[in-house]
Amino acid sequence: MADAKFKEIMIRLKCKTEEDLIARLLEANSELLEAIYDLQWFMEEKDLTIKDFHEWQQEKELRIYH
Repeated sequence: MADAKFKEIMIRLKCKTEEDLIARLLEANSELLEAIYDLQWFMEEKDLTIKDFHEWQQEKELRIYH
């Protein structure tokens, strides 16, 4: 990645140092993993399968297009 692009990303994310950027990325990654675990737990609790999820995604895409 070009140095200018890297600096632009840091400015957009309001990170002053590379350490700030890394900390922000790690925090975002942790939040994403937590959301995935919650989704898995929800699906297991509701006895939903991956097939159910994919069907829901397809229905959602159809609703968006119409």
